[in-house]
Amino acid sequence: MMRFSRWLPLVMALLMVPACGVRKKAAEKALTDVELAYAQIVDQARNVAPDEAQAIEAGIASAKGELAKGNVDAVLTAAKDLDGKVKALAESLPDLQTRLQGDWKDLTDSVPGSLAMLRKRLEDLGRPPAGMPGRAEFDSTSAQLAPLGEKWDEAKSLFVSGKLAQAVGMGSEVKGEVVKLITGLQTGS
Repeated sequence: MMRFSRWLPLVMALLMVPACGVRKKAAEKALTDVELAYAQIVDQARNVAPDEAQAIEAGIASAKGELAKGNVDAVLTAAKDLDGKVKALAESLPDLQTRLQGDWKDLTDSVPGSLAMLRKRLEDLGRPPAGMPGRAEFDSTSAQLAPLGEKWDEAKSLFVSGKLAQAVGMGSEVKGEVVKLITGLQTGS
């Protein structure tokens, strides 16, 4: 009996080695499955939902780091979580894309006209003489008009290249700035 108890730790260690290898392979497979699923939607995800895409990519990178450290349980947990996020994102992408395209259409209906209205308003006002009320607002608005037009052109380029979320975000910024400038001219005159 004494001999057996002396060899028991070695026998237990030998029995546990294959079990550790199986768990590591399961973690590697789970992580690979997540990467493959994400690879199918990566381009659309980056264009339509860049924040969610970035979070998933960071999660995959983190899980790979944990795998390299040998933290199998952390990898299995992360892979399960990431799998759910990838599936949820894949299901939501068509709706997100439709919504962003609708938002873009609204912007293309309003922003060019608003920029033209602002330009016309400045022309109608004419530049007040130095020291007159409204001169500072006029100069400030005039200085911002060209960069806003350039920013709108950049938003259009983003849309054409398929980066819907960025295009809508930038277009919305332009719209907000134009509305603010038009309102400032109206209250300043």
